[in-house]
Amino acid sequence: MRLQSLALEMTTNGYEFSTEWIREHGWKVVPVEDGNHFAPQDIAALVPAMKKAGYSECFAVASEPLGDLSACYRLLITEEDFRNFNAECGLFRYIVMDEARSWAISCNEWYNLFAADPALLEARASFVGYIKKDSIPPINSFSRKIRALAPQSHQI
Repeated sequence: MRLQSLALEMTTNGYEFSTEWIREHGWKVVPVEDGNHFAPQDIAALVPAMKKAGYSECFAVASEPLGDLSACYRLLITEEDFRNFNAECGLFRYIVMDEARSWAISCNEWYNLFAADPALLEARASFVGYIKKDSIPPINSFSRKIRALAPQSHQI
């Protein structure tokens, strides 16, 4: 329940980071066009980068009601746990974060949003190295595309 509250504080409508929260904490957000959470090649790059940055576990917190399904998972920073997370939860909206909230990834069916303090992003370039910088469109075109894809009636 505590992790759900922490994740909820950071977001609006369940999957987008709150602009107010991001500004208050001095974070930056990087969009990654990859729906259904993490592609196998992203997992292969992200897991070693997270380990190198000193992380051994994180939490996936549901950002939408899931009925009888678990609302929170503890993930070890392993390819196996991330693959299992995708298999179990790839169709649902989750916030993946460490308990201290030094970073977070909002996962939904259209895209992922990676958010963290800019110092972490710069100091731990390998941590976000899975983001294919040449594949990220200008933020204005990305935002228009997302608004066009996101159904207005599916608000949490």
